[in-house]
Amino acid sequence: MGSNTWRKVLLGDAFELIPGYAFKSSSFIELGIPVLKIKNIKPINLKYDELAYVDPHFLETKDKYLAVHGDLLISMTGNRIDGTPLTWVGKVSYFNKDEKYLVNQRVGILRKKSEEYDSKYFAYLLSTNEMQYHFISIATSSGGQANISPDQIKNVTLLVPPLTEQKAIADTLSCFDNKIELNNRSNKNLEEIAQAIFKHWFVDFEFPDESGNPYKSSDGKMGQSELGEIPEGWGICNLEDIAEVVMGQSPKSDTYNNDNIGLPLINGASDFKKGYINPLKYTSDPRKKSQPGDYVFGVRATVGNVTYIDKEYALGRGVGIARSKMKSLNEFLYFVLVKGINYLESTATGSVYINLSKDDFRSMRIISPPNSLINDFHRITISIFEEINLKYKENLNLQELRDTLLPKLISGEIELPVEEGV
Repeated sequence: MGSNTWRKVLLGDAFELIPGYAFKSSSFIELGIPVLKIKNIKPINLKYDELAYVDPHFLETKDKYLAVHGDLLISMTGNRIDGTPLTWVGKVSYFNKDEKYLVNQRVGILRKKSEEYDSKYFAYLLSTNEMQYHFISIATSSGGQANISPDQIKNVTLLVPPLTEQKAIADTLSCFDNKIELNNRSNKNLEEIAQAIFKHWFVDFEFPDESGNPYKSSDGKMGQSELGEIPEGWGICNLEDIAEVVMGQSPKSDTYNNDNIGLPLINGASDFKKGYINPLKYTSDPRKKSQPGDYVFGVRATVGNVTYIDKEYALGRGVGIARSKMKSLNEFLYFVLVKGINYLESTATGSVYINLSKDDFRSMRIISPPNSLINDFHRITISIFEEINLKYKENLNLQELRDTLLPKLISGEIELPVEEGV
């Protein structure tokens, strides 16, 4: 194996490009055939949540816009470098489903023309920083958005190894993504377990009574409160009674940098997702800071997405943090925040742009169970939270290693052994 066996390939010679269909907004319904939009196109792996749907009758006339297992999907509209990398124009995802998914406008379907090409390999190749910067550099602008055309995509020239090497590289990189996905599924299951216990104890009030039986269904005494019926002896308090709430404050823009000077800046909900914190900028003059063990959440436009913080960050005005006043309250606080923010979001009125204030959080009314029950919940769920955090850290390491290997494998700098005749 060696880079001398690699050859230049025009992307349009290896793949056909089918632009997505321009569905009318009035065509989207609550449930039906899923439609993949630009927001679903993320690096390598498609985001299959937040889907749109259309009536199944579209399959009768729009079947050419169906994605096929092994297709690549490319975002033909997006942001430039100043936006989050997850929204850059030219993002490429690998479609790995056998079910029917239609593709919306400004998403291109790249379908290989020959079996001499491995689609997964091309998904990694087109997702390198070099290719991402190339798509951004050739994009035109319209209405503040960057756009690339089918011809611009098809005219990209790539250096490609023989098929056996394509598969070896794709398989190696896929090992990282598969493990990351496995960890994500495990974490989802673990959180659902902890959430089920929280609901059983603090919403349904079926915590173990003195005899170990579920409290409410065993005729446990209940009383009325401003939040409804609660177990006798429980109280109601404000969130500030169990946690310190700190709202972020944006540093001066001239202190922002991409040179790792100062602290990484969590400026809004786009900087953290599903437990991962991935700030785009640093600031040399942080105004508000987090501490390890805090929970951060979005407070402007995109609110919630409560996420555990593992180290010190600068906090911008789009986020706030809650800091438990006792370690035993940590797990209880997490679910209280998720539940409370969902309520605040659902009751927000007067504007489509939600902006939660410090007072909204400090005065949030919550149940106040006995300390003994809080301690029991902590003992039961702390190992679950620790396991979740360990898997998040493992995923960060896996992503870093994958992203380090990606350009080296794609360029041929690192060669993989390939069995002859494979």
